[in-house]
Amino acid sequence: MAPYVRVRPAKKDRSTSIGVFGSTLVAISYVLHDISAIVMLGGIFIHIYLSTIGEPGTFQAMTRGAVSEPWAWTFHPAWYREVTGRDPRDAYEKAREETERAAKQNYPQS
Repeated sequence: MAPYVRVRPAKKDRSTSIGVFGSTLVAISYVLHDISAIVMLGGIFIHIYLSTIGEPGTFQAMTRGAVSEPWAWTFHPAWYREVTGRDPRDAYEKAREETERAAKQNYPQS
C-alpha cells in the first residue's frame, strides 16, 4: 500500500490585488482603466489631427520649418511682430481688404 501524503490547504495569498482590495474594487478598477485608456487614445488622435490637417499650414511648418505670413500673424502675432517689425493687426486688415476687393471683382453685385 502506498504511503499517504498529507496535503495542506493552500494559504490565501494576500499579496495579490484581489486579496488586498477585494474582487469588486478590482473589477471596477479594470473598467475605469479601460475607459481611461479609450479617452487617452481619443485625445491622442484628436491632437494628431489638429496638429496636422486640422489647421492648414501646421504640417508644412513642422516638416519644412517655415510658415506663411498669414499663418504667422494669425496664430502667433507676437512672434510675427518680433520677426517682421510690423503690426499683425495691420497685416490682417490689409489681407481682408485684398480679399474683399478680389471677391467684388470676381462676383460683382447685380
